[in-house]
Amino acid sequence: EPADIVIVSQGGAPKDLNLYQTQKALENAKYAAETALIYFDRKISYGELFTRIEETAKAYSHLGVKAGDMVTICSVMTPETIYSFYALSKLGATLNMVDPRTSPNGLREYVEELKSRFVVVIAPAYVKMREAVLGTGVEKVIVNSPADSLPGLKRLLYNLTTKKGDYGPNVVEWKKFIADGAKEPTPMAMPFDEKHPILIMHTGGTTGKPKGVLLSDKNLNALAVQYVAKRPSGRQEKFL
Repeated sequence: EPADIVIVSQGGAPKDLNLYQTQKALENAKYAAETALIYFDRKISYGELFTRIEETAKAYSHLGVKAGDMVTICSVMTPETIYSFYALSKLGATLNMVDPRTSPNGLREYVEELKSRFVVVIAPAYVKMREAVLGTGVEKVIVNSPADSLPGLKRLLYNLTTKKGDYGPNVVEWKKFIADGAKEPTPMAMPFDEKHPILIMHTGGTTGKPKGVLLSDKNLNALAVQYVAKRPSGRQEKFL
């Protein structure tokens, strides 16, 4: 009889693909015109998503990100954060995801603990991050505005009503970050490594000090496989 939940072993497909390779293997390219993301009424197609991921991978490569690096991302789930997910997976790097509401001292601990050389921060949290990275090994801070992917009128209104930050010399804004990497050769995708951590999330610390939760490519791929097994005809369903 039909089950309510389908559990798919991580030993099944796509066991030998990293997160970046998986989104290619799912044949989404055949649906390039379909909507992949919706951000404040702006629809981003799979075709544009793939293009942005490759642009972002080139920009990180130009910056000097390489396999094994830990890139701290202090942001909400903007399209740029999603591009970074797949781009850094392609390069063999790891995302250290941090809540923008974290205190400067907390941010500093997260950055230093993982020896991040590069930080991406949502613009409203920049002042805290500027304080947090002083004296650390952070080489470059990339600032992502919530307006970077907003549709035209909303972007205009946001920029008119929001004061631009006073950024230091080690800061680059997202659009310039992407432009700087435009002439970089397209980097090759790193081969699958089952021990490679793609993501570190942090618990809320309700029972004490927040703890880092390490997730592999297999962990995230298993979620996708389970969903497909449960909803094989679920294309264009929406998730928050």
